Amino acid sequence: MLMTQRQMLQAQNLRFPNPERIPKARKSMCRIKQVLTERAIEDPDPRRSAEMKKMINAL
Repeated sequence: MLMTQRQMLQAQNLRFPNPERIPKARKSMCRIKQVLTERAIEDPDPRRSAEMKKMINAL
C-alpha cells in the first residue's frame, strides 16, 4: 500500500508524506512473514505446508 501510494505521488510530482513509515512497514512485514513461515514449517501436512510457503514467498 505504501509503495503504491509513493509511486502515485511521484507520478504527480508530489512529495511522500512521512517517508520514515516505509522502513517501519518493511520491518513489520518481515516479522509477519517470519511468523507465517514458522507456522508453515510446524504444519503436520506437508502438502499444506508447501502451499503456505509458496504463498508466503509470493508476498
